[in-house]
Amino acid sequence: MTINEQPSAAPEPTSEPVPEQAAPESARPVALITGVGRSIGIGAGIARQLAASGWDIAFTYWTPYDRRMEWGAEDGAAAAIAKQLADAGARTAAIEADLTGPDAPTRIFDEAEQRLGPVTALVLSHAESVDSGLLDTTVEAFDRHFAVNTRASWLLIREYGLRFRGEPGAGGGTGTGRIVALTSDHTV
Repeated sequence: MTINEQPSAAPEPTSEPVPEQAAPESARPVALITGVGRSIGIGAGIARQLAASGWDIAFTYWTPYDRRMEWGAEDGAAAAIAKQLADAGARTAAIEADLTGPDAPTRIFDEAEQRLGPVTALVLSHAESVDSGLLDTTVEAFDRHFAVNTRASWLLIREYGLRFRGEPGAGGGTGTGRIVALTSDHTV
């Protein structure tokens, strides 16, 4: 299924997690999108477009990062974004996650799959920005920048690949997967 294809049947939309039970059957593919913490951000825009194109959406956000940045955190943004996606027909799973933890990718994929089913597309739109020049950037800031932008991306892609390898019907039975990685000039 391509981004613009519409599914044949859509389940009733919900933004509530499915507690401790298998994900309901759905004809809609599932996208996991990182960095969807601000309603005007790139990640939220991608999530809205995919939801309108027939995808169910699991997304990550990290409020402590947004609070540290000059734009600040939007109170209730994750819930508002989840509602917008549900209004577009998507089942959603909003997952708050610090991507620097080594077990974060496994936890994120486990939660997304428990609530929505197999992830068929991974979109990396998270970023740790450093707004200082080379001579003013601290080692601590660089380490966090690298941990989020490079290491976490690699771990998420690796986890996605591990879930496809050797599994009959992996990726929702499509046998194919999709990975899209984005960045900006503030992340390099």
